Amino acid sequence: MSAARAQRLRAELKARGWSARAVSVRSDRCTTDSSLYVTIRRADVRKSEVEAVARQFEQFSRDEMTGEILLGGNTYVRVEYDDELMRELSGPLAARLHDLPRDAELEHEGWTIQHGPEHGYFRAWDESGAERAYCYHADFAARRVTELLIEAERLAEVA
Repeated sequence: MSAARAQRLRAELKARGWSARAVSVRSDRCTTDSSLYVTIRRADVRKSEVEAVARQFEQFSRDEMTGEILLGGNTYVRVEYDDELMRELSGPLAARLHDLPRDAELEHEGWTIQHGPEHGYFRAWDESGAERAYCYHADFAARRVTELLIEAERLAEVA
């Protein structure tokens, strides 16, 4: 079931113009449930657009009284950027954040990133002042800000 669903998702992504080189799909089955893992491999592909397509293939049952997800027959979908791509794109920012002293701020492509008073914590907010990321480690903060820049189409495509 999950392999067939993955095949249909691949076909839908291809029909929308994303080849397997841009977006890949892997399926996995665990005892009673299955998962579809969607990996975005190019910086010019917006996660929100891929998620909108992929979420159509997600299926799970909920308890009518509690809203809890019931066990069995569910298909979960996870959409993520490729780790290697994100290391490449967020690496320069991560290096700058590693050197950022506590309580200091850094401006990066319209974002303000602050190394919090507690060691290792980082906050990031956009031009509007809305906090958009709170991360424990410099690498996680850099990755999250980079993902948000991609989504806002403000990060140049990497060749």
